[in-house]
Amino acid sequence: MPDNINHPILGLLKYDEGLNWYSADLAAIAIPRLYLSLDECADEAALIELASHRMVSVSRDIATARIAVVHLLDLANGEWLPTEAPAKDADLFMAKLTVESMTLYPDGSSEVTFRAADLFAGHGILVSLEPDGQASDATLCG
Repeated sequence: MPDNINHPILGLLKYDEGLNWYSADLAAIAIPRLYLSLDECADEAALIELASHRMVSVSRDIATARIAVVHLLDLANGEWLPTEAPAKDADLFMAKLTVESMTLYPDGSSEVTFRAADLFAGHGILVSLEPDGQASDATLCG
């Protein structure tokens, strides 16, 4: 079983045996929670090193994820919009999003989770990013 790690860039990485991942609080750099998935991870040290390097591009990754979320605007204005409520534009939609977490996988792909205020009746939004940082999917979660 891996131990907790105190990393110079990521801070305290707490191991969760039940979920087989490390978690860290990185609110100071725009991510309340970072998760490092150890599923199918052959080199834990390499994953931690990848995570520390990715923190340099985390703002870009979050911006990419936010752009991907705009694809859900039609859904928010369709079946999730109460009939008496005015439609939301992209700016209002984006303003309601709050980054909740990022999960990094051993292959370099990641997922960014957003809280979406009142947009989807309490559901969050999960954006999948490829290893190169490009968004591949945006879906509701929770």
